[in-house]
Amino acid sequence: MNGQEIKIGTTGLKQVCLVVKDLVQAEQQWSKILNMPAEHLVTPPWNEVPSYTDGRADSFREKFILFRLANGVLLEIYGPGEHSENPWGRYLREHGEGVMNFAFYVDEERDEAYRQIGEATGVAAPYHEGFYPDCTYSFVATHDILGVELNIKREEDNRDRIGGFLADPLSYGSK
Repeated sequence: MNGQEIKIGTTGLKQVCLVVKDLVQAEQQWSKILNMPAEHLVTPPWNEVPSYTDGRADSFREKFILFRLANGVLLEIYGPGEHSENPWGRYLREHGEGVMNFAFYVDEERDEAYRQIGEATGVAAPYHEGFYPDCTYSFVATHDILGVELNIKREEDNRDRIGGFLADPLSYGSK
């Protein structure tokens, strides 16, 4: 690609997310391979980072580990358990262990990225979205077409949107 911008409005991979059955074992192995310790994190509570799966407000808290690789690329590893009611548990049930998603930050409107993804894959809308105060992320179910889901991220001010969700969690569908 020689530095060219790809269709969805990004120039580079920002994150790879793995889903595993045993997070402790994965941490041991990946720490050895990468020669660095993992950061231990937990997904923020809904009242800080509202998220929706299939249009419904989520209620999960999920432990995961993170490795910060060269060029700002992140390796996230989740070990949700097959009965976890969140996108990572669902992925594990449906596809088993492996790479769940590739994340790309987009500079343009996310709707344009979804349009381009839809044009290429037939899947044009996210099934899961999360709203940090300064960033939005979303999972697009492209596994059957691409062998991996896409995670589209965009830096944007979500403070007003989050306030609206906190006041009325059902307001999500009225973006």
